[in-house]
Amino acid sequence: MTSMEALTAALAASGPTPDVGEHTQQLLAAIVESSDDAIVSKNLEGVIQSWNAGAERLFGYSADEVIGKSITILLPSPKLDEELRILSRIRRGEPVEHYETIRRRKDGSLVDISLTVSPVRDASGRVVGASKIARDISERKRAEQALAKRAEEQAALYAFTDKLHRARSTEEVYEAALDTIRRAFDCERASILIFAESGRMESYPGAACLRATAVPSRVTRRGTPTSRTPSPFASTMSMLPTYRPHFGRR
Repeated sequence: MTSMEALTAALAASGPTPDVGEHTQQLLAAIVESSDDAIVSKNLEGVIQSWNAGAERLFGYSADEVIGKSITILLPSPKLDEELRILSRIRRGEPVEHYETIRRRKDGSLVDISLTVSPVRDASGRVVGASKIARDISERKRAEQALAKRAEEQAALYAFTDKLHRARSTEEVYEAALDTIRRAFDCERASILIFAESGRMESYPGAACLRATAVPSRVTRRGTPTSRTPSPFASTMSMLPTYRPHFGRR
């Protein structure tokens, strides 16, 4: 069965609708099929009844692969209880609007989606299933995360500048730099490599500072290696070798 045939059958299964003929049902099915959003219908047991082209693009499954199967094939393990709660609301005739969550594609990758679920009723008004509209919001999420990260780096930079102005010793400058590096790069460890008068490179604390370079640890708080792209914060850290602190009370 093609996705168009499944959509038409799903519309017909909901029961006859006054003043709505076969042509109108086919038109509605065509509109659903051509939507960019993923549109899926399921019964009250969570079994998929229809699956449009948008769902195929978003999740990677064809209609033939999923129709007749449980909607839970799209849910990662931590989200399985979520489907039970959604079905419970649908049975009571309550919609679920613009709910942000995560689903799993055919290839196993996860995708951020905005989900709207509405009850489907037959001619007598009895709830017989649900329609789901899912929209990919991955790009928006990445943009939000990038903005949040930039704001965090800026806040760390402002805090670092304030600590520099208040520092009364070289050690306080180093500690301010290390604290800011750990905060901005979300790492547990950081070090400052110092080129001592002897010509040897030492790690703070050590010899008196002639030139220093801040080096963030490659281990994050989550214990996984990271690879960071240059940021305004990192560029500011690179200016430490030219910084000449003047200490005293303000």
